Amino acid sequence: MEKDKEFQERLVRRYINNQATDEELEAYFHLLQQGALDDYLEKYMKEDEDAFLEHHQTHRSPIRRIRIQVAAAVAVLIFLSVGSLLFLLNKRQTEGVVLANDVAPGGNKATLTLADGRMISLIEADNGQLAIQSGAAVMKAANGQLVYVAAENEVAGPTSYNTIVTPRGGQYQIVLPDGSKVWLNAASSLKYPVTFAGLNERRVELTGEGYFEVEKDKNRPFLVESAQQTVEVLGTQFNVNVYPDEPAIKTTLLEGRVRLAARGGTSAVTLSPGDQAIRKGAGFRIVEVDPEQAIAWKNDKFVFDRESLQSILRKVGRWYDVEIEFQDLAAKGILFGGTMSRFDHISKVLNKLEVTGNVQFEMVQETDAAPPKVVVKLKR
Repeated sequence: MEKDKEFQERLVRRYINNQATDEELEAYFHLLQQGALDDYLEKYMKEDEDAFLEHHQTHRSPIRRIRIQVAAAVAVLIFLSVGSLLFLLNKRQTEGVVLANDVAPGGNKATLTLADGRMISLIEADNGQLAIQSGAAVMKAANGQLVYVAAENEVAGPTSYNTIVTPRGGQYQIVLPDGSKVWLNAASSLKYPVTFAGLNERRVELTGEGYFEVEKDKNRPFLVESAQQTVEVLGTQFNVNVYPDEPAIKTTLLEGRVRLAARGGTSAVTLSPGDQAIRKGAGFRIVEVDPEQAIAWKNDKFVFDRESLQSILRKVGRWYDVEIEFQDLAAKGILFGGTMSRFDHISKVLNKLEVTGNVQFEMVQETDAAPPKVVVKLKR
């Protein structure tokens, strides 16, 4: 019995360290489906998840192929030596059964709070002018954007703020008074001045996730504040992910240069295009990434590259407004790769993940008032 435990722990360690042979990989997945490795995998998952994924993004290894028997619909799984990463090919049509309590994708949903406290549901409001704020016209455009049109002769005065909030299952695009554009992801918010007239800087406050295309103004830097950091730019394109349920804050630069400073500390870094700053704790780590992956959500896609199922389902949960429950903790660490549309129903997204043959999902609606729940299990 003790020898079995030693073998299982050694097998998990060799698997995670990219040292497992084809025979060991076959044994690993056999034991995984039996649940024999749950305790060992839970031990590894309690370690720094973000550092673990960063290691696999920055230390790529050659592809190694093995064949194993899985569900009848899948003959070959492609494994990388980084672990159980599986490439889900878009060309493959997965026929999976549509889940009970299927959930439609999110869409353009947001609530705007004006400077005087009035709240406007942007999904219910008609297109056209919604309000006048400090001389700026607040417009809902036909394409779903919220647009601020500054007065021709702006006059500096007391600074007024508006706040836009997207729910779980929502997103929205805002054009600020200076022409800068912001895309807000689900469960996010942006607070901003309704005019930048008379201000020495363009400062906004973000929660959740936002993608920014900032108009250049060398006299007025653009600053994005969140709970733990400030991003300072003159004109650039970047993405900021500050969701509180994520293991780290991530700032990804696509174009230009930005400077990040930790709030309440002295730590600061400057990013170049393709850099991602990861903040977990006191300082920043800089890694080189594919920035298009960081803004896939803005382009209506899910894009995963060596990403854990736990991380993937956090994104799915926010976009479809569903709860996630792992009945088998070992499933959290399975790594996936692939591209999916954010406008598919949740059943199609989950069916594509089930192609691996190692996980299965069940949709549960416990009460009419509660959001649907996705229950995650390993296939036995």
